[in-house]
Amino acid sequence: QQEVEQILIKAGQARSYARNSGFNRVLQDQVFVAALLSGFGRLVLLQNGRASGDAELMEVNPTGRSSYLAVSAFLLTLWGFEDWVITAVLNQYGWQASGLGAQISNCLYLAHSQQSGVIKLNASERQQALQAGFVL
Repeated sequence: QQEVEQILIKAGQARSYARNSGFNRVLQDQVFVAALLSGFGRLVLLQNGRASGDAELMEVNPTGRSSYLAVSAFLLTLWGFEDWVITAVLNQYGWQASGLGAQISNCLYLAHSQQSGVIKLNASERQQALQAGFVL
């Protein structure tokens, strides 16, 4: 249950970035849904014997992609979700300058980058976020 609560909190934070940045309601909903769907892989791995501290459940592994995000993307592909959702899920741990689902994955990235109410971005990411219209 704690995992589901954490997923909901991150989804709410990501939606807040979209709303505060003036994105339309449809895009805000897409951000929220992508954030929720990102957590499916985490829940699947936990239900199949992984512990919350296992490497597969860490936010970023040495290859740059989290195993639980790969599981989430695989499930979304099987379920027939559009490419922009899958791309946003896979790319949420790095700033995306452009491309399919960039605004959505960037909202997810901002939600993950927030620690104790402060967004941890490097100077380049902060500049790109402001240029893209995000309110930080």
